[in-house]
Amino acid sequence: MSKSVSIIACGPTNRLAMQGALKRIGCDVHQITGASDILSAKRIILYGNGLFPDAISRLNRDGLSDAIVRAITKGTPILGINLGMQLLFSGSDQGGRHTGLAVFADRLVQISNAPRFPHMGWNTVQNVSNCPLLAGLDMHSFYFMHDYWATDVTAAHNAGITEFGMDFCAVAHRDNVFGVQFCPEKSGEDGLKLLSNFMDIPNAKGE
Repeated sequence: MSKSVSIIACGPTNRLAMQGALKRIGCDVHQITGASDILSAKRIILYGNGLFPDAISRLNRDGLSDAIVRAITKGTPILGINLGMQLLFSGSDQGGRHTGLAVFADRLVQISNAPRFPHMGWNTVQNVSNCPLLAGLDMHSFYFMHDYWATDVTAAHNAGITEFGMDFCAVAHRDNVFGVQFCPEKSGEDGLKLLSNFMDIPNAKGE
């Protein structure tokens, strides 16, 4: 029996690539268009690229921010990818000082002290907290594409570390909420394994 996952597009996306990856692992994929879809979803992926202030403004304007928080409270598994992960943090300094959904405590700052800018390409992720999202994937490689990052690798939410001139949080985890700063849909079999791990996390309805 296929497992259900609903996608919130929080910015420009390669929707076909994400849908294709999820369908390869046997998922029943739905698109979220309003708050009621979020509250009825069994699992949620918050996914996209682009600018933090634009994305959080759209979520707030459309009433999706409150619905996401309510879904988190009732135990719905949520995975933020790329910009979707960043929106789950307390805020970002991109284009000013902006407030996020505050599931994770750190703020996003522009990449600095790195070999190049932005961080684009393959890099390894170290599982530092036995995060179920990284089961079987410790020190495996994923495809990154970002220019802001969370650098507090001592924070309680930090679950996976990547080094790029300095260590940063590549995977965040708190209860039923996860975030990854890379593109699992572009990361081959390891990316599919990570998405499959997410789909194996029980939801509040017991699926």
